[in-house]
Amino acid sequence: EADTIRFLVSLEDQVPEGQQPNIVGVDAYVIVLDVNDNSPRFSGTPYEATADEDTPIGTTILPGIRVTDLDLIGDNIELSCISQPQ
Repeated sequence: EADTIRFLVSLEDQVPEGQQPNIVGVDAYVIVLDVNDNSPRFSGTPYEATADEDTPIGTTILPGIRVTDLDLIGDNIELSCISQPQ
């Protein structure tokens, strides 16, 4: 979710006394994006699977993992599994 904050920036130059200063005002916008402050939630955990030692790289071992993330913007989510030494 993104919020937009609008504010006016006003600039005025310094001039000798008796002269009119130049004043310029412009609108400035700041778009505030949601931060990744919620952990993904896995449904139906724990998951367990086995794979043969010679299983080809890129083979799907455990299909159907369900993940939700409250920080998700849009319909895209990418899930990666990284092997950890035991």
